[in-house]
Amino acid sequence: MSIKYLNIIKSIEISEIRSKNKNDSSEMNIIKTLFLAIVIVVISLILLVINLQLNHEWVKLTSLLLLALSQLVIISPPFINIYKNRKKIKNIFQRPFNHAININIKKEAIIDEKFLPKLISLDKKELQLGLMEIKHERNSLEKRILIITGPIEKLGMLPSIISTLVALYKITEPNSWISALAYGYIGLIIISLMFHQMLMRYDRMISLTELALEKKSQI
Repeated sequence: MSIKYLNIIKSIEISEIRSKNKNDSSEMNIIKTLFLAIVIVVISLILLVINLQLNHEWVKLTSLLLLALSQLVIISPPFINIYKNRKKIKNIFQRPFNHAININIKKEAIIDEKFLPKLISLDKKELQLGLMEIKHERNSLEKRILIITGPIEKLGMLPSIISTLVALYKITEPNSWISALAYGYIGLIIISLMFHQMLMRYDRMISLTELALEKKSQI
């Protein structure tokens, strides 16, 4: 694969990250949310291990409450965005499409417009080889994710929430398998969300490369 092609692809990501850092985008909020959820889950797991030695009910309760908190953190970004934009809620409902374009599309479109000519300037074989390699890596990553996480996208967080509630309800009873299910599932959700962001990045670079090839064939 051409080094020039790789450098352009990397430059696009750097430009997006800088833009998102300045504008505190929804994607950056998701990344920060995932990091916070991971920290909470780790603390919860540490307490769970401590409880195996001490066998204190309050330690187990604290661990499960932290696990429940991590679940709330994961589903919180949409509500946080609503709160941050509470003064604009009326405009959002009146012009939802315009709002979605400004938040999710406009910045990416500006960056694409900047880097598309650079991709078009590359040799056609370089673009084709780059596209093939990115598609291959994207498909390979997706298969690895499915092996690890399974059908989580279809089930969502419901199994994790239910198992956590059951474990809290039966706090005084031995239910290690329920707690293991709750912790295991929330871990898979976090992994799935992290990889999902990467897959979205691959899809975007694939679409941009295909557009560059299309434009190049018209020249």
